[in-house]
Amino acid sequence: MGLDTLRRRFGRDKGGVAAVEFALVAPLMLLLYLGASEATLAITTSRKLKATVNATADLVAQDSSTNKSELAAELEIARALMQPLDSGKVKLVVSSILIDDKGQAKVDWSQAANGATARSKNSTYPLPPPLIGQTSRAFVAVEGTYDYTPLVSTGILPSMTMNETAHYSPRVANAGVPCTDCN
Repeated sequence: MGLDTLRRRFGRDKGGVAAVEFALVAPLMLLLYLGASEATLAITTSRKLKATVNATADLVAQDSSTNKSELAAELEIARALMQPLDSGKVKLVVSSILIDDKGQAKVDWSQAANGATARSKNSTYPLPPPLIGQTSRAFVAVEGTYDYTPLVSTGILPSMTMNETAHYSPRVANAGVPCTDCN
């Protein structure tokens, strides 16, 4: 049997074509599926963090005054809002910010949860663009961070730290939400 004959015979044989096509396409399809799943989970995590930070700021802003135990309970609610994601990865800082008559924002008090670092009393707080230029007012700031790690290490999506911040005006008084035993 000559080389020409083998080449013609191989060219007419259609058995196994589907298997070869599948072997070529399957890895790409699997990678595409895993990438889409990871992207969806990352977006969901980001949205959940944003909702948690906003809900926490809203809860604290509704208080006429607060204390460490009330803040701890509100921060525990925030951790529960992150479920079914790993709530141990969310770090939260709740602060009461006072803007003086010169437009300088200073921290009145600050409490942290899950290994986050609270802001120092009387430290300067960077004002968000909508509050720049305002004077003699107060707001509650909640800063949240979440260390996101992809479920499958495909290299498509890296590990990342997600950050969200919410600013809410106190509902009861313009003078802020006083904390009786906070730093």
